[in-house]
Amino acid sequence: MNVRTLRVLPPAPVQTGPATAAAGPAPQPAAPAAPVERRTPPAGYLRALAAHRASRTPTTVDPTIQAAAERQTRQQAREPEELFGDGQAVVEERRERAARQRAADTTRARALRRLADERAGRVSSTPQRLERPA
Repeated sequence: MNVRTLRVLPPAPVQTGPATAAAGPAPQPAAPAAPVERRTPPAGYLRALAAHRASRTPTTVDPTIQAAAERQTRQQAREPEELFGDGQAVVEERRERAARQRAADTTRARALRRLADERAGRVSSTPQRLERPA
């Protein structure tokens, strides 16, 4: 059977607006759902399902083989570190520069703090002799 034409039905008339919504009947409580009847599947379906389940063989993977495969996958995903030598040198240089900058900032902060203390009269401006450790 071939379908040559398809006729689309127009939508049913709908009443809209606040006057029609208020005048509409009150909603009735939902009727209790009828119990669902489950039919037993046909015998051919059950035989096909049993044959399919019988033909499947359970697959068990040796844990050592699975661990080795995961390790190999992780190793293949990593790129060799020697390809990034230039980048590693730049990172190390920037770390050293940041450490020098932090040291300079610390020294400057101490000097400013001492200057403020001297101006406030809390510290004398004469240098103090430092004890040398033995």
